[in-house]
Amino acid sequence: MSGSGLFRRFGIVCLIATAAIAATSGLVLYQVLHRLVVEEAQLDAVRISQALRDCELKQYVSRCFRLNEAMSVSDEELSDLDREIRTFLAPFNIVKMKVFNRDKRIIFSTDPTIIGRLDADNENLAAALKGSAAISHHGTKDAVWDLADEQRVDVEIVETYVPVRDPAGKVVGSVEIYKDVTNEVAKVRATLLHAVAWLSIAVLAAFGVLLPIMRRAGRKIDAGNTALRSSEARYRSLAKALRDALDEFTQLINRAKDSPGQ
Repeated sequence: MSGSGLFRRFGIVCLIATAAIAATSGLVLYQVLHRLVVEEAQLDAVRISQALRDCELKQYVSRCFRLNEAMSVSDEELSDLDREIRTFLAPFNIVKMKVFNRDKRIIFSTDPTIIGRLDADNENLAAALKGSAAISHHGTKDAVWDLADEQRVDVEIVETYVPVRDPAGKVVGSVEIYKDVTNEVAKVRATLLHAVAWLSIAVLAAFGVLLPIMRRAGRKIDAGNTALRSSEARYRSLAKALRDALDEFTQLINRAKDSPGQ
């Protein structure tokens, strides 16, 4: 292979390697940052649910514990509870919240149209009611209505289920919290783009240091190939001259043998 051909191949390998490193690093970094966003939203949900249990939901949890019955909220209590919870959740970028009792029935929600519904097939809810750790899921919604009754479009949401326990530690229900993490996801993507761009520049710079070395090596290879071809031509010419001389010498000997007087 010629030196110039080797140099071109090295350049192609550099580009492919840079793209592969950037893609792999970007994927790993995205997974790490995405997990941090979800974990932070989950941690917020746990803190919020604990605060709600100890404040806004305290009387309902205590009543459930005292009467040994499923947690419930009467129609007369809904209005005050809704106002208190909306006021409490306002600073936390929460767009929706539900409270389930141990029978998987929604006893409160910031969306009043779903209060009273039974969510029997919800696996995450079932796990929370069994006392598992908080369970979170990240997804995208085309549109949601927030607590101020304003519509948000193309929203990144982290849904978290957190068990609610009574004073004895028994699970009596679950809180489901929808947190808007659109801004956090946008920051993750921006950070990811910057990181991948700088990484690509760094890798290209590293390969750039090697390019002059490879170019000089390629030139030396080309020069060596040229010298080798020149030497090969000389050797071929010398070999041809030697064969011609040998043929001529052989012919002289044959003529001497065939001349009279032998």
